[in-house]
Amino acid sequence: MLDVNLIIDNMIISSIQKEDIPYVGNYFKSQCKSQNEELEISNIYEKFLEYYVSENEFFLKINDKETNDILGIIKGRVEFKNPHEAWIWSISLNQSIRSKGIGSIILKELSIYLKEEYGVRCFYTRIIKENSSKLNFWTKNGYEIIKVSKDIYKINDKKTNMFVLKKSIGRTNNGQIYAMEK
Repeated sequence: MLDVNLIIDNMIISSIQKEDIPYVGNYFKSQCKSQNEELEISNIYEKFLEYYVSENEFFLKINDKETNDILGIIKGRVEFKNPHEAWIWSISLNQSIRSKGIGSIILKELSIYLKEEYGVRCFYTRIIKENSSKLNFWTKNGYEIIKVSKDIYKINDKKTNMFVLKKSIGRTNNGQIYAMEK
């Protein structure tokens, strides 16, 4: 388990603990009906165990600092290669904070945190299906498609593609991320 503790404005991003699982389940039931393919409600405890026993996984909750309500969930993994890389498997945000730039702020701050704390320089994600809003989110945040795997998943008896996206960062200065040279 990779421990993360980060404060951004009125949000606290921290590692999910065992006692958080019922609250995470309630979050998914109320907020993520369309995102169940990424983190199914019935498998939350299994996802927690995967992350808990792995020293490289992170499974994070985003809480409102005042109310402690869960505003979102992030799941990913850091690979200590040369250079170090992070895979962000899923970002799920509460409906009330979507499309307000908050996801981009969270992604930027998490990237800076992982760069400074763990030396991560390459960030990856994958999109399981052709979803223009997800693709737009990642590309507007500097990620580029590096691979398309055709018909790799079957969702509702229909084959769908998987996109792998990447962003490399260099140094940071006062919260500004500088892209690495290609």
